[in-house]
Amino acid sequence: MIKLDLNRLRSELDGLGKGQRGAVLQRHADIYGVSRATIYRMLRMEFGKSKTVKRDKKIDQSLIDAVAQIKIGGMNLGAISTNKRNPREVPTDIAIDLLEKKYGVCDADSLTVSTVNRRLRESGFRQSQPRVRVECEYANQEHQLDFSRSKYFQITDFDAEANDWILKVSGRELHYKQGDQNFRLWICALKDSYSRVRLARAYGATGESAALGLGFLNYCYTRQEDDHPLNHIPDTLKCDQGAFSKMAEVRNAMKALNIIIQRSATYNKESNAKIESNFVTVWRRFELGKAIELGVGATLYLAQYNRMLHEFCIADLEKQHPYRRANTRGMDYRISIANHPPREISEDIFQYALRTFERTVPATRDVSINNIILECPQYTIDRRIRIYRNLNGEYIGEMIDESRQSFQLKPYKTFKPDEYEHRPHAGYRQEMELGAKRLEKERLATKDRSEAWKNYKQQIHETIEQEAVSPFNRDGTEQFKNEREARRYIGQRLPSGLNYTDVESVFEIIFQKEIYDKAMIDSMIAEIPIYIHVE
Repeated sequence: MIKLDLNRLRSELDGLGKGQRGAVLQRHADIYGVSRATIYRMLRMEFGKSKTVKRDKKIDQSLIDAVAQIKIGGMNLGAISTNKRNPREVPTDIAIDLLEKKYGVCDADSLTVSTVNRRLRESGFRQSQPRVRVECEYANQEHQLDFSRSKYFQITDFDAEANDWILKVSGRELHYKQGDQNFRLWICALKDSYSRVRLARAYGATGESAALGLGFLNYCYTRQEDDHPLNHIPDTLKCDQGAFSKMAEVRNAMKALNIIIQRSATYNKESNAKIESNFVTVWRRFELGKAIELGVGATLYLAQYNRMLHEFCIADLEKQHPYRRANTRGMDYRISIANHPPREISEDIFQYALRTFERTVPATRDVSINNIILECPQYTIDRRIRIYRNLNGEYIGEMIDESRQSFQLKPYKTFKPDEYEHRPHAGYRQEMELGAKRLEKERLATKDRSEAWKNYKQQIHETIEQEAVSPFNRDGTEQFKNEREARRYIGQRLPSGLNYTDVESVFEIIFQKEIYDKAMIDSMIAEIPIYIHVE
C-alpha cells in the first residue's frame, strides 16, 4: 500500500497552472514505482471526480424516459428471471424498436443500445431502492400476521372418527374436495416485531378468511400457558393487503380489543418483511427437513403436524436476535415484558367479531340481512336500528336515535290462518280510529246507554239466580284458582277499548259466590255489547 499524503498532493496540484499537473503526477509516480493512472485513481477514491464541466446531452431525456417506461411495463407483467429474483425487462434494442414502430417516435432511430443503457444507469434506473431497519421499542408493540399454503404437506382426506385432517408428504399441490369447496393446508404465522419471537399453526381451510385468521389469533392470545411466551395482545397488528384485514368482523374485533390494524405498503413486501421471511424459514428449516425424514407419500394427522410445528417455534426462541446479538429471542421477549407489562385477554375473540348493518323497521317488523328475514320488537316500528351479527350467526339489535336496552333478533315467524288468535295491542292511531267508530255508534243508538247497561246488568242478575250452581255440577269443568287469575283472564279477553274496571260490577256477583268457572265467564264476556262505554 502506497503511503502518500493525498491532501498535500492535491493542494500542490490545485496551485499549478494548466499543463503542469501531469509532470508533478509523473514525478510522484516514479518515486513510488507506480503508474500515473494509479495516482489518479487514489485521488478520485479519496476526493471523488474533479471534473465539473457539464455538456448538453445529445439525446433528449424524454426519449430515455420513454424507453424506461417500456421496460417497466414489461416488468409489471410479473415474469421472474431464472437466475435472479428480479422481474424480466424488455431488452434495450427491442424497446428502441417498439418506441419507433408502436409509439411513432420519429427520433428513436438516433438511439443506440450503449447510449441508452448508459443514460438509464446515470438516471438511476438500475439503482436499488434504499432500505431502512425499523425496530420497535418494546415487546408486543407490534405483531405481524400473514398466511401461506404449505409447500411439502398436503391435505388428502378427513378422518371423521378422529375428527382430524389427514396430511400427505408431497411437493405437488394437492387439495381435498368437499362439496364444491377445495380444502388445502394453510399455515398462519405471527411474529413479535421487537423480539422476533414467532408462533405458527396450520389449518385446513379453503382460503384466507376471517374465521381462519381470528381462530389463529384466538389460539395465540387465549390458549393455556405453555412453554411459548407469546400469548399477549399487541398495540398494533400489521398485515398485508389481503382480504383478512379488510373484513368488517376483523376490524370490529380488533377495535373492541383496542388493537390498531396497520396494512403494509402496496407492492412493497419489505414493509412486512419480518413475517414474510418467516415462511421461508418454516418451509426450508421445518417442512423440508420433516418431509425428508418422513419420506414422500408418508401420512400423518394435522394434530401431529401442529405439535411438531409448535416444538419448532419453541426451539426458535433460543436463536440469536438479529439486532441485539447479546440476547436470544426468547430472553429478549421476557426481559421486555418484565419492564413493559403486556396486555392479556381471556374472552373468546369471536364474540367481538361483528358485522354491522342499519335498517328502518317497517310495520310488519321484519328486516332482511343477507336474505335472512329477522323479526324486530314492536316498539322499533318506523325507527332506525343498528344490527350486529357475529360469526356464530347471532343477531343483536339496538336503537340508533333512542337509548334502550339491546334486543336479540330471531327468524321471522308467520302465522297460519287457524293459529292467529288476536291482533297486537293497537297503537295511538288505531285507538283513535276505534274511538271515533264507537262515538258514531253511540250517536246512532236509539236507546239510552245507561238504560241499556241497567237492563243488561238485570239480565245477568236473573241468569245467575236461575242457574243452580254448586261445587257438584262444576266437577270436570275448567276452573280458575282464584279471583285474581279470573280477572286477569277477563281483562285479556275484553273487546278493544274496554278494560276490567268497566265491567267489574257484572262479574262481582259470581266472584262473591266464589264461582270461577271458565265456561261461564266466557259466555258472559261474549254477551257484553261492544258499543257500551261506561264513563
